[in-house]
Amino acid sequence: MDWVIGGGAIGAAAAVRLAQAGCKVGLVDPGDEQARASFGNAGQICPELSEPLASWGVALSAWKRLYAFGGPLDFRLSDVGFWGPWALRYLAACQGDRFRAGTAALAALQARTVPAWRELVTSIGGPDLLLDLPHAGVWESAESAARGLAGLKGADLGPASFRPLSEDETARLSAMFAGRPKGGAIFQGPVKLADPGETVRALHAAMRALGVEVRSGRVARLEPSAGAVTLHLDGGETIKAERVLIAAGARSGPLARQAGFTAPLVAERGYHLTYAEHDWPEGQGPVVFEDRGVFLTRHTSGVRMTGFTEIGRPDAPPDARKWATLERHVRELKVPVRGTPSRWMGCRPTLPDFLPAIGRKGPVLYAFGHQHIGMTLAAATAEAVVELAQANDTPERLKPFDLFRFS
Repeated sequence: MDWVIGGGAIGAAAAVRLAQAGCKVGLVDPGDEQARASFGNAGQICPELSEPLASWGVALSAWKRLYAFGGPLDFRLSDVGFWGPWALRYLAACQGDRFRAGTAALAALQARTVPAWRELVTSIGGPDLLLDLPHAGVWESAESAARGLAGLKGADLGPASFRPLSEDETARLSAMFAGRPKGGAIFQGPVKLADPGETVRALHAAMRALGVEVRSGRVARLEPSAGAVTLHLDGGETIKAERVLIAAGARSGPLARQAGFTAPLVAERGYHLTYAEHDWPEGQGPVVFEDRGVFLTRHTSGVRMTGFTEIGRPDAPPDARKWATLERHVRELKVPVRGTPSRWMGCRPTLPDFLPAIGRKGPVLYAFGHQHIGMTLAAATAEAVVELAQANDTPERLKPFDLFRFS
């Protein structure tokens, strides 16, 4: 029997696809839905994000985005022992050859992003989980809009494309957001989820209907042996698995190391506010305020603002200043929301080269480290997991994501 560790979007999608492929599947789910990165993210499926953030352009301009200067990027200094070695590997991954190879590999995976999601939600009877609403990226000055559009012209957007906002579109968004946007772009190709949490719940319902056995708990330790893996749960229970898939997000690192892999993983902690009461216009797609580094979108559960890349330990306490900053953005942009928002903080699992880890060694398969695009790549990764399960080794197309690149 195959066991999946992790009940987020990637683990749940993989369990569904494995069961649909005829595998007997179990899943270990820690049960804390709101702790998952896939619960609290923006829910946009973004095939245009085909360039890894491990590049000299990003690295050399990072200081402009630091939280100390009003930006969205923050490093928890108390966790420097945790992320310091990762940062050195990140700089090594910025080298031109590695960046170009990473872009080619990520673009190839991204080519299946939207088709894989369409096929997945259709297969579970939930096509309405996916909405054809492209998003807009906007800037708050003519100068930053010109720079942003010029940067997009030279970027590898994979299967997606963009066009500048028309004058009418810019005027409508300016009227909606206190005159702030002065220009921007519409990304053609992306779609969005009606609600990320609702989507993961639908995947869980589908896998149960397919006969997937679900155990509650957290895997504290795994022991691989010839042709099998023993899982030790935190409650004392053990599970004997023929094969196991590590898909535990930011908590995958220790499990991967127990299986003999090098997995230099950090948590990129993100924050959100969700307002259940709002006057967001029907049919208005998500809006990214690029100068602020925040993403605004409407979900079934309400209007959500997401932001921040806070590098630190997964278990460190939230920084309440980040929510206060998001609330300030809401006020300044005059976002059409009311009432008191719910607050959330979650951890994006990120490897130094900003490529996911997808591969296998013997009975241990893994799929984690998808950084900001875990929800985007969940369906395509689930397809890759089925491919891994049907092979004796990591297939050639997935070799760029093999963890042996860090050995």
